[in-house]
Amino acid sequence: MRALITGATGFLGGALARHLAGSGWSVVALGRRPAQVETLITEACDDTARLYEALDQVRPDVVFHLAGAATGSPDEMERVNVGFAAALLNAARQMRHVPKIVLAGTAAEYGEVSPLVMPVEEHHICAPVNAYGRTKLRQTELGLEAFAAGIPVFLPRLFNIVGPDMGAHLSLGRFARSIVDLGPRGGRLVTGPLQAERDFVAVGDVVETLVTLTNQPDSAGQIVNFCSGNSVSIGYMLDLLIDASGAPVSTMIDPAIGGVNAVNVMIGCNKRAAAMGVALPVPDYTAEMARLMESALQVTEQPAVLKTGTR
Repeated sequence: MRALITGATGFLGGALARHLAGSGWSVVALGRRPAQVETLITEACDDTARLYEALDQVRPDVVFHLAGAATGSPDEMERVNVGFAAALLNAARQMRHVPKIVLAGTAAEYGEVSPLVMPVEEHHICAPVNAYGRTKLRQTELGLEAFAAGIPVFLPRLFNIVGPDMGAHLSLGRFARSIVDLGPRGGRLVTGPLQAERDFVAVGDVVETLVTLTNQPDSAGQIVNFCSGNSVSIGYMLDLLIDASGAPVSTMIDPAIGGVNAVNVMIGCNKRAAAMGVALPVPDYTAEMARLMESALQVTEQPAVLKTGTR
């Protein structure tokens, strides 16, 4: 099998590339900078002609479209989250042998959901609260339109992924780096509010399930929550990180510090995934936070290797 991955220098994309390569796949990345696998460099992510050239060169069986912008200006998020997907789908439509396309969505597409309908199901009406959620929802809509036109599009809606190598733009990744920076003597960590609850899934489970999803033909054209059906608070996860560090770290809450997603509680329903045979388990939170701390320490110890933007 041959895969083309966008976003392969990111947290999820890097994990997927390593998983596929270790499973015997031929893997090529497409992006603006080199990944840990063979990479086609392109700056024109929303150029259909250039994306067609890349697809024609690689001839992938599956395209895992994991690239996305969670921060930045609304225009940049529109270009990356919507324009990239639109151009990729248009390019795939021109291929003689159309590859399977996996478009990674996000729980942020749902927006604020009433506790009365939690855990949220895939048919719930989406009302995203920010530009990230709105542009990712538009990506999902493009995928549904492409599927109706005959392209085998898979639409996993990803909840909060955790594990080693999380970037500092994600709250837990930022916390891990900050704890390492404090050193073994510890200190005080200033954070935003920690009471928000999230449905976390382990990155290792997600990459395996993404591959499984593409082997389920009946799942094409359907939005599928990639969630555990369980939630814990950000504060609980931070406590596990601090325990894993072994350092005496205290926290101080600054209400002015916020995150990408302002939704207070998000829990996904995994019934559809279970019916397809792609349900994700509740993670071992303690083990995942220990792995995250270990990877954060490695970043500090090996800056020449791991601070080059390849993870």
